[in-house]
Amino acid sequence: MSEWFETQAAAGSLALAVPVAVIAGLVSFFSPCVIPLLPGYLSYATGLSGADLASGEAARHRGRMLLGSVLFVLGFAVVFVLLGAAFGGGGVVAPSLAGRADDGHGCAARGPRAGVLGPRAVAAA
Repeated sequence: MSEWFETQAAAGSLALAVPVAVIAGLVSFFSPCVIPLLPGYLSYATGLSGADLASGEAARHRGRMLLGSVLFVLGFAVVFVLLGAAFGGGGVVAPSLAGRADDGHGCAARGPRAGVLGPRAVAAA
């Protein structure tokens, strides 16, 4: 795996993809529909209200704010990792449950067509 990663990283595609992904994440984070949510997220994560921050209470609670922020981010990370593992495992198990050999198109290419267009679409594939 490390040899494959080194090859991909040296090829230049990963070196370009990572900064582009970071910039896209920042742009989406500061989009107009997300900015109104930031005070609520910050108050929830730090445990302090806007009035506490304005009165100078924040300086006394730096450890609490750091711990709250770390736990908030860790909670998001755990949820998304578990969802990714669950759906990834489902993608591995689904073809064997469908009872067909994987011909390179996979179960996902046949499944939606079978549900929408009926059995003739599966037979034609």
